Amino acid sequence: MIEMAKALEYWDRHLAKKDPDTVRGYRNQLERFLERTELSAEELYMMQRRAEAAEDPRDTGEVADLAVQHIKWMEAEGYKGGTIKNFVTALNVFFGVNKCDGFEIPKEDIPFADPDGQHVITKVQLRRAWDRTAEEFKLRNRAMIMLAKDIGLRIGDVAEITVREYLAAEDLTGQRFPVEDNGREIMVRGDGFRRWIRPIVTRKRKRNAYPHIGPEAIEAIDAYIEERRRRSGERYPVTHGGRTEMRLYPVFDLDQKLFLGRGGRPLSKDALGQQFERLCDGFAKISAHSFRKYHRTMLEGAGMPQAWVKKLQGKAASVYSQPEKTGHLTGKYIHCYHALRAFYKDDEEINDLQDKVRELEEKLEAAEATSQDDSLQRQLVELQLKDEEKQRSLDEVMPIVREFQRLVDKEKALDRLIEASKTP
Repeated sequence: MIEMAKALEYWDRHLAKKDPDTVRGYRNQLERFLERTELSAEELYMMQRRAEAAEDPRDTGEVADLAVQHIKWMEAEGYKGGTIKNFVTALNVFFGVNKCDGFEIPKEDIPFADPDGQHVITKVQLRRAWDRTAEEFKLRNRAMIMLAKDIGLRIGDVAEITVREYLAAEDLTGQRFPVEDNGREIMVRGDGFRRWIRPIVTRKRKRNAYPHIGPEAIEAIDAYIEERRRRSGERYPVTHGGRTEMRLYPVFDLDQKLFLGRGGRPLSKDALGQQFERLCDGFAKISAHSFRKYHRTMLEGAGMPQAWVKKLQGKAASVYSQPEKTGHLTGKYIHCYHALRAFYKDDEEINDLQDKVRELEEKLEAAEATSQDDSLQRQLVELQLKDEEKQRSLDEVMPIVREFQRLVDKEKALDRLIEASKTP
């Protein structure tokens, strides 16, 4: 039998293996419960042991009754269903690691955890968030948006990426990768793409993720890093509510986190999440996790196998469904990247199509408030399919255009050398 004084030690030892954010959440939930019940962790453990040893079955639910009372208090205080579910999980973990197998809260007493936001952010909403970034943090917030949807990691893992780690990612320009397309193997170019040389160990599950990012994220992040280099240590004015104050831009350091707040402090997981919610406030109720779901949904919809997407994101997947080589995973990501794109700045026709899609989506939202409009839905689907086809064609043509331009530039340079050699 576990000694009373060791119940909390077993709990602490178990939590040491978990993500710091998870640990903090579990501790807060248990401490709040103990404070309200005026019990110590050891007293709570012994109460449950006595209940499990009771001969009368009516005496076996003493701790569960306290937990149900606490749940009702949380509901009355306005806590969301997800927060209450976290409390239940924390209590289950506490008794689980202390081998109290008889603890159980009746399912009917646990409220449903209503999602705080929609499941997947749309491309239209991505572009709206991009447009409304405030001037002071415009480049940072745009880099956040593009990285989150391109990389597909949990926001806690995104918050841990440093400038040095990003710059160390392999530039795939000039490389070619195999990909299967309609039963035949083709080669795709890696121009404008990067991949992490070493896998990222995810904070929550401690699994390997194999991040790749595309041109949109790279362009936005490079612009943000360039701004940080250029303005390192600079003093600049900021006006709020009619009052102007001088602020100091953070001194640039390669070992800093990629995303910083005011004063050069790194943005935490929670702070990043709040930024995403603020950027979409008023037109979409989303969470930071919506970008991870966008990454998965778009890549799977473009033909990437589910297990391959899990490998990118650091999720567990069957070893029998993994790509044979890393090059195959990279080739498939490049081939499917058109589905992740939010913008197509090199093609006016595609931009026009996107505007039409956005207009129809807005009309559809209004129509769904009163009735289902099948005509609008069909038009929207047709335009989206046309949009994707134009995008894919553009992605296939651009490497050829860039190669042609490179050859032209080389020929011009050679002509200049010949002319220079003729000059006495």
